[in-house]
Amino acid sequence: MHCFFLLAFFYCMFLTVFDLLLFYIAFEAILIPMFLIIGVWGSRSAKIGAAYKFFMYTLLGFFRYVIIVVIYLLATWFFKISLHCCN
Repeated sequence: MHCFFLLAFFYCMFLTVFDLLLFYIAFEAILIPMFLIIGVWGSRSAKIGAAYKFFMYTLLGFFRYVIIVVIYLLATWFFKISLHCCN
């Protein structure tokens, strides 16, 4: 039952933050209660497969997100440097 309250709290946090780092932290925090909910309910064979797929999908999403954030930060950093050099 506590997992559902944590999940609701992290969803609210996930949808209301304006900082990129807090957005990532809230997104990753959602995964903990979700993984626990998947691990508690369901038959043994189904929940093991579901937990494995959930972990793999979120891992792939995490790598994609990190790559996009790094490219964004490098691009904004480069343009800030180039703008300061021109002045």
